[in-house]
Amino acid sequence: MAITDHSHSTSEKLKQAADIANMGVPAIRQTYTEGYRDAVFAIWYSAGKPTVRKLKGMLPDPAEFGISSGFPGDNTMVGWVQDFQERAVSLDEQVSRQMQERLISEKVQMLNAHADIGHEMQQMALDYLREHPEKLNPNAAVRLLVEGVNIERESRGIGKSVMQMIDRSDEDLLKQINELLAFSPAELEVITDEEDAV
Repeated sequence: MAITDHSHSTSEKLKQAADIANMGVPAIRQTYTEGYRDAVFAIWYSAGKPTVRKLKGMLPDPAEFGISSGFPGDNTMVGWVQDFQERAVSLDEQVSRQMQERLISEKVQMLNAHADIGHEMQQMALDYLREHPEKLNPNAAVRLLVEGVNIERESRGIGKSVMQMIDRSDEDLLKQINELLAFSPAELEVITDEEDAV
């Protein structure tokens, strides 16, 4: 069939060419509501972001959303999943943030409970030492006291490194500072005791 009639507009000619290309069958454009796409996204995200092939078996019935054109085709689904992946980035960040907050909260609760137990152990040791001087088993009482102090200290955030720094001499601390500064890209002016005296 040749298109020779010049009285048709350009859009009519394009429609005729499309009909010829589709062997006389006009192309059917399927449209889906935003609600249907959101439902498909929720299924996709909740199911762990499956492939299009797996997702197709999980799709809700479009008729339940007032859509009479049937299930979406492969090309439509591929496009949706690409859009879903971009949309999921924000949700993944929110999930990660909430998980981190929950883990931090649980860790704080655990450390607070440990600190309370350590404090209670100290109290028990001190009470025992005060109430039973005649039955004093110094080793057990002192061990209980020391363990209680250590547990409370570590749980309240005073770590071993801080305690080690407290136990160091000034010379050792200055040596460690100088070692750290050696790796620093910044240049610092060193002031000696003689310059302070001037």
